[in-house]
Amino acid sequence: MNPEDLCTAVREALDETERLARRADGGQPWRLDAGAEYGPEVVVGDDEDACWRREVNDQVWHCDDEQDGCPETARGWIAEGAHIARHDPSSVLRRVAADRRVLDRHQPDDAQCCIYETDDRVQPWPCQDFLDLADRCGITVTEDQKWGFNEEETPDDSA
Repeated sequence: MNPEDLCTAVREALDETERLARRADGGQPWRLDAGAEYGPEVVVGDDEDACWRREVNDQVWHCDDEQDGCPETARGWIAEGAHIARHDPSSVLRRVAADRRVLDRHQPDDAQCCIYETDDRVQPWPCQDFLDLADRCGITVTEDQKWGFNEEETPDDSA
C-alpha cells in the first residue's frame, strides 16, 4: 500500500465512523441506569423511555446469591451498559475530530514524517503516531510494508 492509499484508507475509516456516529447522535448525552427494573439500560437524554435495554434473565437480574454466580453475571451486564454509554455518539465524534487533526499533521512528505521536520527530529514516514492512528482505524501496516514507503532505506540500512 503506497502512502497516499494508506492515508486514504485511514481517512475513509474516519469518515465511516463519523457517518455512523452522526446518524446516531441526537445531541443528547447517554448515561447508564444500572438499577433499572428489567436490566441495565443506556438512557439517551432526559427521556427515561428513550433507552437501549440489555435483554436479561429476570431471575438472574434480581438474584443476589453469590453461590449461583448471579451477581457476577449482572455486573457483566452493567459493565456492557457502562461501555456503551461511555462511547456515545458525541464522544465518538470528538475522537474522530482529534484523529483527523493527527492525520493532518502526519502526511507523507518526501518519505519523512512532516511533524518532526520543525524540530530537527526527522523520522521516516509513517512514524509511530501515524501507525497508531491507522491501527485505531483497523488498518495494520507490517514492517515489510513500512520499508516500502522509503525506497532509499531498508531495514538493514537503519542499523
